[in-house]
Amino acid sequence: MVPVTWKPQTADAWDPLSTVFTMKIRVGGVTLDVEGVFDTGADMIDLQPPKLAEFQINADQHGFSTTVINGQKWMIPIVIAEAELDGHWFEVPVALYPFDTRPVHVFGRAGLLDHFKVTLDPAAGQTRFEWNGKGPHSRIEAIKQEFVDPLIGKRQLFLAAGYK
Repeated sequence: MVPVTWKPQTADAWDPLSTVFTMKIRVGGVTLDVEGVFDTGADMIDLQPPKLAEFQINADQHGFSTTVINGQKWMIPIVIAEAELDGHWFEVPVALYPFDTRPVHVFGRAGLLDHFKVTLDPAAGQTRFEWNGKGPHSRIEAIKQEFVDPLIGKRQLFLAAGYK
């Protein structure tokens, strides 16, 4: 079991206490230690720049989601990676943002809630992650079917349609 003591996400004094911790994330042959905040409102692990460059992925070989921000169309590469927490390696969906969207990396539900029992303890100011193995209600397969498998190799079509 991993107890994570709550702390601010950033150095800003107003920042509320959050579940901030470090996981190893492996994409292809590259493994990085990544500090992020656990966000039960996020589906995936969202990594900010420069992680896209650090993982050295070939965007044409991975899936993606699309979004429009301030009129600009973007493709956000999505990979099924491996993460390590408390000595256990497990699959996680990772969105590798090519632009800054927030000041911290975000660890979403898929992957973590698929493999860990998560307990919030306000009295101790902790979130506890207890390994359970892969559960029956995994979101990873749904994410693969929506954002990864059908979009591999289709990046050029979206580039031609004005996406970055």
